[in-house]
Amino acid sequence: MGDILCNWDFSFSNESFIALSSLFVALASFWVSWLSYARDRGRLDFYVGVGEIWGGTPLRREQDVIQFRIVNSGRRPLTVTTIGGDIKGQFFNRMLWRVFPNTFKPRAYIITSPIVSASIMPNGRYRVLNEGDDISFTMPLPLHQDFLNQMVEGSSIHVFDSIGRKHYVPCRVFAKLRRDHSERLRNQA
Repeated sequence: MGDILCNWDFSFSNESFIALSSLFVALASFWVSWLSYARDRGRLDFYVGVGEIWGGTPLRREQDVIQFRIVNSGRRPLTVTTIGGDIKGQFFNRMLWRVFPNTFKPRAYIITSPIVSASIMPNGRYRVLNEGDDISFTMPLPLHQDFLNQMVEGSSIHVFDSIGRKHYVPCRVFAKLRRDHSERLRNQA
């Protein structure tokens, strides 16, 4: 039995070598085409923050604002349709909704403001973002404090594109938004 295991012959014939090398070439070409496909998708980067507008002849703080910036960092053009987020405590509802879509419905919020609508749909039509294009706008904070409270109390903030995909605010940006909001509330009190 030991002699059979030790006497393997690893010599390749020309046909075996060509077949094996063609398999490696096919796998490599599949890998390169998959990477090209993955990089060719549209991708939106979404940033939200609390800021201040300064102005006037003696420079002074004029207004607190919520700042939004949406950038298409992918190769494909995309259209932003809505801005919204998920409400805390909806994780299990979302998971059950994927299994039982008629029984469970996750709750979320959508920001409906004339400022958001005018930025996303400037002429009554959705604006298409090509590679590198961005949408930037601000919302005055005293008028839109309820939007900020809802965003901070939620579990995520995201943008929907025309395909129906969600593009989330990065966790570090969302954490900074929460810190800035709590600091702002402490300073007001």
